Amino acid sequence: MDDETSVVFVMEREHRLAAAIYKQAFYEKGKLNCETNKLQNREREKLYLSNREKFHTDADKQYWKAIAKLITNEIANIEKRGKKEEQKPSQTKAWKAH
Repeated sequence: MDDETSVVFVMEREHRLAAAIYKQAFYEKGKLNCETNKLQNREREKLYLSNREKFHTDADKQYWKAIAKLITNEIANIEKRGKKEEQKPSQTKAWKAH
């Protein structure tokens, strides 16, 4: 029985050792994934911030271009309305009282 119990103890020890190695590898893999995710997120954040900066500078330019275009169109419309009003003769009717 000593041989059987020693074999069981050896197998149990090997099993615990394999489990400890597996745990260590699992946690190291998790740490590595965490570090790579942090690096990737930093890169994504840098890209996002640069794109946001570019968007806002372009949006500001486009905003003023759109305002300039609207102003020129509105001035043309106002001038057209003014000309039409000037061209209309005023009509007055006189009513006779009986």
